[in-house]
Amino acid sequence: MRRPTYSQVVSTLALFVALGGTAYAAGLPARSVGSTQLKARAVTATKIATGAVRARAVASDSLTGRQIAEATLGTVPRAADAALLGGQPPSRFIPTCPTGMAATHGLCIESDQRPTAGFMEALQTCAAAGRRLPTLGEAALAFEALGAPQPLQWASDLTWQESPVRLLGLLISADESRALAINPADVSIDVPFRCVASPTS
Repeated sequence: MRRPTYSQVVSTLALFVALGGTAYAAGLPARSVGSTQLKARAVTATKIATGAVRARAVASDSLTGRQIAEATLGTVPRAADAALLGGQPPSRFIPTCPTGMAATHGLCIESDQRPTAGFMEALQTCAAAGRRLPTLGEAALAFEALGAPQPLQWASDLTWQESPVRLLGLLISADESRALAINPADVSIDVPFRCVASPTS
């Protein structure tokens, strides 16, 4: 009887190891391999079947526009309605100002000054008309449309005087060369003013 050679013994052992490993892997209980048994980066993109990762498996706010193909997105519900202004497309929106107001820099300002009034009375008068006093910046822009010169008039900005402590309103004017001047004034004095409003279509 011939003795097995060394190569035969090695190949036989290799066969048993191979079969034993397969049998062991095939005999793993269901769901017994979890994140603890997996090596870092063991699961790659090529190992994931298409459609295997569902929305509930993705953490909230973990995806950004870089990961999303925007061309694949459908129309957002009601987006078509949101693109309309009063039932009309944006191209039909033509900013207009009420009669007696001039349009400038996306703002409507009264062409004529109102009678002199204290700061609080001016605020209330504009509010009652559905309008408001302009800020210093808005008044400065509006003077471009109204022309020069412009006498001192109320703006909506306020400041404080430390000694004695009192609340002051700010007045703005423009001379013939369109140079602006800003002056603090007691809110109780009577000064001309204009109201402003947003344009409508």
